[in-house]
Amino acid sequence: MDIIWTQIVDTSVYQWLAVVFSLVYIFLAIQNKPVCFLFGFVSSLFWAYESYFLLNLKFDAGLQAFYLLMSIWGIYHWKKGNNGEEAVIHTKPLSFHLIIITAIVILGILLAAIIGPMLSTNLPYLDAITTVALIFATVLLVRRNLENWIYFIVADMTYIYIYGNSGAWLFVLIMLIYTVMAFVGLKQWRQEMRSI
Repeated sequence: MDIIWTQIVDTSVYQWLAVVFSLVYIFLAIQNKPVCFLFGFVSSLFWAYESYFLLNLKFDAGLQAFYLLMSIWGIYHWKKGNNGEEAVIHTKPLSFHLIIITAIVILGILLAAIIGPMLSTNLPYLDAITTVALIFATVLLVRRNLENWIYFIVADMTYIYIYGNSGAWLFVLIMLIYTVMAFVGLKQWRQEMRSI
């Protein structure tokens, strides 16, 4: 118990802020509320700093920078991105997702092989592949594709290992919560899509 308490006390303020704002973000995203992206933006600022400077997860820090941009696009797209009409939840065929999964693996491996040695990052291949997966998942979320939640479930479960390996226990906890919330998001969006 003392070890857990020590780790909680030693966790940086950036990690705590990233977690609090990201929990609000995911809760509001599940509720299908565009304001979620404001909380995602703030969370990504703190998360990027933590990942880059304190955890040496350079690809993850890059992912957080990407999230900053996606937060701006997300608000716009959810509110007025479809010729002035709110975007609706939809699905894509399996063939679409097989292409996306193949692209994730290939791009992740290339990213780790080419840029990884220059960055001296922890777990370069796993970090890069998961980063690419979350980029695709975020684009699918912003475009209100139902299957985004499946990508988040797999990537979040992988990040549990990555952050655990890096000793970022609060981020492990958030990824556990994210995984559960992604299951909830999948269920809730599926119900909402059926009711339209």
